[in-house]
Amino acid sequence: MLLKLKSIFGICTFLLLNSHLVVAQTPNESQQKIIKSTVASQFGEVSKTITFQNKPNNFCTIGLDTFYNPDGFYYIFQLKGDSAIRLDNSSYHGANFNRYLFSWQNQMYHLGGYGFFNTHNNLICFNRNTREWNKINTTGNGPDFIKGITFINGQYVYSFNNFKGGNNVCKDVLDSNLYVLDLTNMVWKTYTLPNVDLIAITNHLITPNYCWYNIENLTILINKKEIKYEIIENEALNIIRHNTYFNEKANIISFEQPNSTNLKIKTVYLNLDSVWNVYRNSAAALYDANLNTKQLETNGLSLLWIIISAVILLVLVTFYLWKTKIPAKKSKPVVLNHIQTTQLQIMYLSITKLNKPVLNVDELDKALDIMHLEAESRKLRRFRHVLELNELYPGFINRLKNEEDKRKFLYQINLPQTHKV
Repeated sequence: MLLKLKSIFGICTFLLLNSHLVVAQTPNESQQKIIKSTVASQFGEVSKTITFQNKPNNFCTIGLDTFYNPDGFYYIFQLKGDSAIRLDNSSYHGANFNRYLFSWQNQMYHLGGYGFFNTHNNLICFNRNTREWNKINTTGNGPDFIKGITFINGQYVYSFNNFKGGNNVCKDVLDSNLYVLDLTNMVWKTYTLPNVDLIAITNHLITPNYCWYNIENLTILINKKEIKYEIIENEALNIIRHNTYFNEKANIISFEQPNSTNLKIKTVYLNLDSVWNVYRNSAAALYDANLNTKQLETNGLSLLWIIISAVILLVLVTFYLWKTKIPAKKSKPVVLNHIQTTQLQIMYLSITKLNKPVLNVDELDKALDIMHLEAESRKLRRFRHVLELNELYPGFINRLKNEEDKRKFLYQINLPQTHKV
């Protein structure tokens, strides 16, 4: 305990002494002008929104060459002297904000990102010969979307805390799993994070050796080289919760906070190597490689195609049974577990369980699970779902005028006798 206190004191001493550190790598003024003029030639005023400070994931180094890729674009610039040489022929942009940029075996990759109201899991690779980005197919049990904490160590890419926003149309989703991609065979594996405190929607900072983020009064420090983590109380590091952190140089971060004596804002520097040395012995593994989620043997077929085939088969069988109108005494009751494969069938079951011939707007919206949306979004989503349900179950829902209030509608439920719950 005494040794740890001495080490923490050493960290605090470092905070006071290191005030001379330089900022993270940025293109020089000449290079910035070239990059902005390139973007302006295609997007005009959008070029003014590009910032160059504190954007370490916009740089990629291969050998002695340094490349710059502005976030949200597919432009690739090679930085040489005062020049920025464009290497790509891309004309399509805007689908990869917050993507993870990395290099492996002398090639540049993008993984995941957000754009056009979609958070995706695409892996693409830049081809220097064709000067185009090519999509790389992956297999295994990978994430449905990637926009979170991602880093590479050797042949493996690690990704977790992936978040998918609902754009005020559907629910936000935070994926609580850890995913590992083996770049030698492009196969994903899924693992459970060992501590619930690791799961959070928060801004994070990536340095060469560490990943850093805060949750309430805790600091999460992940060593990317050792694939271990430590959870530290902010008080032990003399930091407050709502700081904005910057990667200054190598594994050194900075943040601003009030001076305890005169309340003026001061810049504080923290060496993450020093912090890790204090907690190295108590750090835990980020995951157990022997406890990955079990995967089906597919004999070369992806698990996704097996699921799609099963869904198609189930829909065809359900449609056939409904069209042939099997007598009620021979049909089995509809059970939720039997129809979870499609969202529309779940909605159908929710409505039929109400066992009411007429529903008002709120009753229908609850059954469609859209009550969490804003009024206009609910209206659009309700209209679309009613159309889809009537396509799958013709004549299932009819919209009627509410005689008591002409401004509102009622919804008549026409359920076949053999399907009543």
